[in-house]
Amino acid sequence: MNPQAAEDVFRELHESYKRIHACISEVFEHGSYAQSIEFRKLAGQIMGDLVLDFFEPIIAEHPRLEPEDFKNAAPYRPHPLPEPIAQSILSAVTELESRLRRLSSERFAALPPDESAHYQQSSETLASSITLARDFVSRATRQ
Repeated sequence: MNPQAAEDVFRELHESYKRIHACISEVFEHGSYAQSIEFRKLAGQIMGDLVLDFFEPIIAEHPRLEPEDFKNAAPYRPHPLPEPIAQSILSAVTELESRLRRLSSERFAALPPDESAHYQQSSETLASSITLARDFVSRATRQ
């Protein structure tokens, strides 16, 4: 990315990053406990995606763009994730996926309809996160 484009992209996305971060406190201050926890998770996912998929590659190519609030964070590491760590992550999420499948058929289905629906929906959300974890391992082992 040329320097001007990198600066424009970084500046605009960093402003959004800071606004999302500020919203976490607002939700904690004015929302319910459950809303605070849910939004913190969502904000963390959004902010993590911004850092890993946008900021770190831009900073690696254009180090002068690194803002002060990133200076103490872990540095961008363009090397692959070690295979034992990748395998550990894949093993953990595969085990979780298997347990969810078993619990879904053995336990969640036997619950009252509202409760069953809650756990089934939560399981689907978790399955999406498992897919994201597998995608992470795939990207991180190719770097």
